Amino acid sequence: MSPAFASDKPYGGKTMKFLVQGDNIETGALLPPDAVAGVLENAIAPSLSRLAQWQSEGKLVGGVKAGRRAGCAIIEAESPEDLDRMLTSLPFWGLLTWRIEPLIPYETALATQQEVVRNIRAAAQQSQ
Repeated sequence: MSPAFASDKPYGGKTMKFLVQGDNIETGALLPPDAVAGVLENAIAPSLSRLAQWQSEGKLVGGVKAGRRAGCAIIEAESPEDLDRMLTSLPFWGLLTWRIEPLIPYETALATQQEVVRNIRAAAQQSQ
């Protein structure tokens, strides 16, 4: 897939794009330094590595939010189920809260708006 996300797949012949945001779950209690190091080595670093790989493969564009334990990306997936499989494969999946919003391409939104205008004009002409 290219960074422009132009590949053909299911759902109308194209892949779907999702705005994905992940925020660290605040536990409220501080972990001892050894435990923090373990989480960083065993969950955070491998997850960031996989996300970087997906970015280099053109599956997503995104990054970590500056100064925060959070990140966001636009991820291309074949379906919501495919996106779910991707996210749950990340070692830090259970350590974050996730917000996911499917995106509609601008071309599709434009076509929808043009259809709405045509329908409004047709209804107005019929009522005259």
